[in-house]
Amino acid sequence: MIAPVTVTNLLPGAMAVIYTLMVLAALCSTLDSVLCAAGALVAVDVDQDTLEREKDEHDRRKLRIIRIGMLVTAVLGLGIAFIPGLQIVHLFLFYGTWRASTMIPTVLTLYWDRLNSRLVFVAILGPLIFGAPVYAAGTILKNPYLSVAGSLTVVLFGFLSCVIGTLLSKPRADDPLLGPEEWCERGRQQPRRR
Repeated sequence: MIAPVTVTNLLPGAMAVIYTLMVLAALCSTLDSVLCAAGALVAVDVDQDTLEREKDEHDRRKLRIIRIGMLVTAVLGLGIAFIPGLQIVHLFLFYGTWRASTMIPTVLTLYWDRLNSRLVFVAILGPLIFGAPVYAAGTILKNPYLSVAGSLTVVLFGFLSCVIGTLLSKPRADDPLLGPEEWCERGRQQPRRR
């Protein structure tokens, strides 16, 4: 927030214009990356037939699906941008809450072999369902206690669901986070031969 104020007050007008163009170029680059990522996710995750067809980057059906994914993402972004009374601070804080919900499961995934993949999903989705609304209400109502409670709920829910859930659950032989060697070792069974 201080950079635009500094640029407009301390630099000549021409430099302020160049600075504004640089910021817009950076925003366009980020938007382009988000749209490309959304299109790729839709093509791979939503349209399962894409994996079965031959890998051709000029496949018209795949390109149409990617473009629809980009269009839906752009329309959702515009819809969020036009919410009355929404400030950039609210979006930034929601983004921070989202990132906090993925922090603990990501770190545990990197360092704990026994972590249950279903609980990682719960540890990411749960805080967004339970903690993010509390945090958002605290931010909108300008209640710091509610905001802190929402933040703590996000982090603690993710941590507790991963750790306690994994400690209480038995290792599953079909867990995608485990390889065939771990299946044998942890599930105490032989991998199936095809």
